[in-house]
Amino acid sequence: MTEPEDFSIINEIDRLTSRQPFVPFAIVMASGREYDVTSDVSVATGTSTISLFRLKGASFVLHRAQISEIVMDREPL
Repeated sequence: MTEPEDFSIINEIDRLTSRQPFVPFAIVMASGREYDVTSDVSVATGTSTISLFRLKGASFVLHRAQISEIVMDREPL
């Protein structure tokens, strides 16, 4: 049994944020905008949104349905 795409993306984000050691990644939206998830970002996943909280700076609420991909193994932007 496979999961709907939006649930597998959320599961992948949960897995990546709890990975030890932490490896930065980026969440790419359908619009092309990218959000880097680094060690200074806290992530909270919900049923329809993902919240990114930076230790210093802005916070973002991303809608699951608008996430197009997760990019790993690169330097933060």
